[in-house]
Amino acid sequence: IAVISVTIVPLLPATSAFASVCATATYSELTDGQLTYSLGSDCTATITGSTLTLADRHTYYLAHPTLTFSSTVTVRGDTYTVTTIGVDSFRNIRAIEQISLPPSVTKIDNYAFYWDTIRTLSAADIPGVTTLGEGAFDWNDTLTSVTLPEGITAIPLAAFQNNPALISVTLPSTLTDIGEWAYSSSPITSLIIPSGVVSVGGNAFRSLPPNSVVTFLGDPPTSLGSGAFPGSVVLEFPSGVLPDCATIGYTTTSCPVTVRFNSGEGGSPVPDQVVTYGGTITQPANPTRPDSVFIG
Repeated sequence: IAVISVTIVPLLPATSAFASVCATATYSELTDGQLTYSLGSDCTATITGSTLTLADRHTYYLAHPTLTFSSTVTVRGDTYTVTTIGVDSFRNIRAIEQISLPPSVTKIDNYAFYWDTIRTLSAADIPGVTTLGEGAFDWNDTLTSVTLPEGITAIPLAAFQNNPALISVTLPSTLTDIGEWAYSSSPITSLIIPSGVVSVGGNAFRSLPPNSVVTFLGDPPTSLGSGAFPGSVVLEFPSGVLPDCATIGYTTTSCPVTVRFNSGEGGSPVPDQVVTYGGTITQPANPTRPDSVFIG
């Protein structure tokens, strides 16, 4: 009698690596501005632009000023989720006034909406976005207000630079880093910096108008680039922890300022005085230099 040995091999579960493999390809829609996509093997899609010329895209979006598209595209039986607005994909169109992205889109890449005419940007317009690229909304000269969704942790280089009508900005509580030139040339009149922000890059808010109020909900950032804020703005720190003014180089309503006096050659030294920003010094004694008095 022969004895047969049998080994039972379990079937792979439906969630195996073989369950979500798609063909890589490029794809072009025949509607919605004839958008082009890069399709990945992970079943995600990136919008890369359009088959239309720039002039034809301008004409199309003049008639369709709100940018919308489906969260998925299906090609040869494979369904891809649109997750990214690609580099330069809507650059220089100068006709898009509003965007309404599906929640599936998590990234707006570098210069995606550079030199466009978007008027406002709310968290509801980009609900799933957690990553912004450099210059993503640079040079939208009609943009007046921006509210970013929760989940964004960094605003990169020049993301909202050169938006001369931008006066209202609301930052998410998840934010930790604001890059160089992020809002340069944007005349924001009032700004609240979330408590988690630890870094503000050079020239990030260099164009805030005089006497604009910037409120830090947390401690001062541990890294502050040169020219991040103009010297004419008011920085408030409700937490009571103040920055090192001499090191960081900006002033607040309660930041100590050292006043030094030049008594001229041959005169006796005049002691420094320390006052709060906007405070009044005490007239010092006249220096001992002959024929010299303190005149202010």
